[in-house]
Amino acid sequence: MRIILPTAMLQANANQWNHTLIFTLLNGNHLNPNQVMRADKLKWKVMELYDIVRAGHNRFICRFHNHNDHERVEEQQPWTILGCLVLMEEFSIGMITANVRFETLPLWMSFRGLKLEHLHIETIRMIGSDVGIVQTVLPVGVIPRTAEGYRARVGVFVHLPLVQGYTFNTLTNEEVWISFKYNNLPALYCSICQRLGHIRSNCNSPLPVDLNFNPSGAAEVNPNGETRQVVTFPDDQQMIVLWPHQHNTVPVSGNQNNQNGDHMMWNANMGERVGDNTITHQSI
Repeated sequence: MRIILPTAMLQANANQWNHTLIFTLLNGNHLNPNQVMRADKLKWKVMELYDIVRAGHNRFICRFHNHNDHERVEEQQPWTILGCLVLMEEFSIGMITANVRFETLPLWMSFRGLKLEHLHIETIRMIGSDVGIVQTVLPVGVIPRTAEGYRARVGVFVHLPLVQGYTFNTLTNEEVWISFKYNNLPALYCSICQRLGHIRSNCNSPLPVDLNFNPSGAAEVNPNGETRQVVTFPDDQQMIVLWPHQHNTVPVSGNQNNQNGDHMMWNANMGERVGDNTITHQSI
């Protein structure tokens, strides 16, 4: 016996789950799904109504009734829940949950060793694409006015070691080593194998190959070993917020909405402004 439900009813129900998030926990297949569904709401400190459903083994779809909660959860990645990294993707009706691939985690990074001929947003985007999928490059339209220089938000590949740097050409026909500094590395990062998802004491991965190699004469330093993840501030202790993931870390309540379009507008103390940036899908 086959019962036909009204198509209009099914479509109306399905539309409620458009523009939501689907997430999984890296190495979290052993976790109780009920614990995950409780823990994520506590971790994210959702202020208003929030729905979450299980969409398969270690896959969950969540819907935020407050758009500010949705954007805050995305902007403040990476998240760690129950000792596992959270990997999330945008989800809409029509997608098959079992086919969603969780391969990247957005991290903010800066660059060391850039020459004058490299100081352009498109050049930085090209350099960052050797690490992962470049989502945003800051600042837009101006040369950086802080010591941190250009910053890029890049979706790094979680199943590969983090790239520590590469050699690039210059106008003088010499090669220069440009190192990558990741600003918001999660606690679950191993400085031995340079992979995400575990710490040094739990490392059983082979050492990365060529990701830290710095040819002789190509640069001043070789960033082997653990990288310090520190944002520097002026000597007078006046804090300058340089990284968007550190901005508005307190959940926004009510109907306040400081968003413009689909992208966050962010004004730094140094007069930099973030405009709309197109996400470029490039692979290493």
